[in-house]
Amino acid sequence: MVDKLVEDYWDIMPLEELISDNGSEFGAHRKGDRKEWESRFKSHLDSLGIKLITSRIKHPQTNGKIEKLFDCYSRYRDDFEILDDFVYWYNNVRFHESLDTKHHLQTPEDAFWGRLPVEARLGVAFKLFDEVVGNER
Repeated sequence: MVDKLVEDYWDIMPLEELISDNGSEFGAHRKGDRKEWESRFKSHLDSLGIKLITSRIKHPQTNGKIEKLFDCYSRYRDDFEILDDFVYWYNNVRFHESLDTKHHLQTPEDAFWGRLPVEARLGVAFKLFDEVVGNER
C-alpha cells in the first residue's frame, strides 16, 4: 500500500508522516521502554524518509478517520458490487463533515487538491503537460 501511495502521489507531494495503530503487522507491538522498535514495515518507511507515528494504545480517537471509514464501509458495503466502487464514492462523491470549511462541505478529493500547496499543483500541471505533449510526438 505504501508503494502504491509513493507511485501515485510522490511526484505531487512526498509523504512525510504515516500514522498506524500498534498492530503486529506494523511491528509496533515490540516497542520497548524507549518507545523504539524495528520491523520491515518501519525500515521500509525509513528508507523512503517517511516518519511512522503510532497511535496510543486503547485510544481509538487517534485513528478516528480510519475508524470512521471502517464504520461507513460496514454500513454501505452492500450498496456496491466491488470495493473500488465504494472507495470512489467515499472519496469523490460523499461529503465528509470533518472536511467542512467555512464555505462548503467537501469530498476528500476536493480537500486534497484544495489544500495542496501551489508549487505541488504546478508540478502536477507540468507533469500532465509533458505527458500530453510527449504522447503527441
